[in-house]
Order: sequence, then structure tokens, then C-alpha cells
Amino acid sequence: GLHDFMMISQNLPWRIVIFALAILFFVISAATYMNAQLGVAPYDALAIIIARPFKKVPFFFIRILFDLSGIGIGLLASLVNPLGRQGSLLGSVILAFAIGPAVTMVGKFMEKHILNFD
Repeated sequence: GLHDFMMISQNLPWRIVIFALAILFFVISAATYMNAQLGVAPYDALAIIIARPFKKVPFFFIRILFDLSGIGIGLLASLVNPLGRQGSLLGSVILAFAIGPAVTMVGKFMEKHILNFD
């Protein structure tokens, strides 16, 4: 009720800061692990496999489309879920647009400063 709304609105600035920091740290961490050349999770590997035949298309663009298609499938599945949509749609969309470019930027940084053994 009203008490819950007041508690949420009082804490909203902190919730936004924590949300933004969590997204930032997750994106950097995910991009780092994907560029560490130690293998990737199956979900991440699918985007890499799909990108292979499209050499002229930037990876980040394919990754964004791949992640958005996953969100779309999740939204379609939520239509038949008795509990409705679960989780943060906003967070999912932000991640979909952020991970692809972050993988590219972190990869370039790692190649130049970390993975360059010359």
C-alpha cells in the first residue's frame, strides 16, 4: 500500500545508484571473462558462432540483436507464465545494449595491455 510506496520512493536514489553500479560492474566483468581466452558459456558462444559468417558486421551489433531476441523470447514466455513477467525488463534491455560494445572495448584494451605477450 501507501507505506510500501513511501519506502520505495525514499530509497529510490540509492536504489538507482546501486542498480547503475551493479550494471556497470556486471558488464565489465562479463566482457573481461569473454575476452580472457579461457572459453565462454554456451549462451555467449552462440553469439560468437552466429557472428562468424558475418565478418563485415561488427560483433557488438550481432550481440545486441542476439540479446534482444533472448529478451523477446522471455517476454513471449511470460505471457503463458501464471506469475507474469519476472525480473527487471529495464536491466535486461540495458544489458542487451551494453554487453556487446563492452566486449569490443574491453577486448581491445586487453589485447593491447594484458594479452600482448610480445
